[in-house]
Amino acid sequence: MISPPAFQILTARSSFYFIRHGESEANRRGVIQGHSDSPLADTGRSHARAAGEWLADKAVSGIFTSPLSRSRETARIIAGLTGAAAPVELDELKELDTGAYSGRSLEDASREDPESFRLFRIFSWEVVEGAESIDSLLRRALLVWDRLITQANGGMRRIACVTHGGMLQWLIKATMMCEEQRWMPVFGAANCGISHFVAESTSIGHEEELPPHTGYFGSWEMINHVPY
Repeated sequence: MISPPAFQILTARSSFYFIRHGESEANRRGVIQGHSDSPLADTGRSHARAAGEWLADKAVSGIFTSPLSRSRETARIIAGLTGAAAPVELDELKELDTGAYSGRSLEDASREDPESFRLFRIFSWEVVEGAESIDSLLRRALLVWDRLITQANGGMRRIACVTHGGMLQWLIKATMMCEEQRWMPVFGAANCGISHFVAESTSIGHEEELPPHTGYFGSWEMINHVPY
């Protein structure tokens, strides 16, 4: 059985900011990227600067990033504007593998194989040849949360992560354990849209004659805030 993120072990209230990368050249052309690399477009750098300026007064204590270049450059720009240390690459933050749809537009996919595209609209990436499975995506998201919780308990109480639109869906879903949700995206994910999750433990022992309790309070304070 897959367990949800262990927010109940947090030793203090912690904030987690998730930022989709700025617009890439492939985004600008409407091309599906997946694990393929595409540099930021000029507008993407502008998006990243806007995100960095928005985060500048949030006292970000550390930044993690997908290893793909569109995320790495976004994270470096944000780090420069927030005064945070150089971003740390985290492989689990990379985009979902979009398989046979990589390098194509959705318009091309629908025109070239209408029946396969019809099934894609029903079952999402589960039916795309070579694409990453829902099970893999959820497990990756949970690994990210494990790392972030560990870092928070080590003193990083305000962490920023730069990731991708597809992976962002599962980072959010993992906090709700929505693995049965088959279609994505469910949540908006603009380039450099910012989502903010706050969590703190509510675990207590035998206090004031109350029974032991192990739990947490978690809240998505914002999802897909566009800072430009």
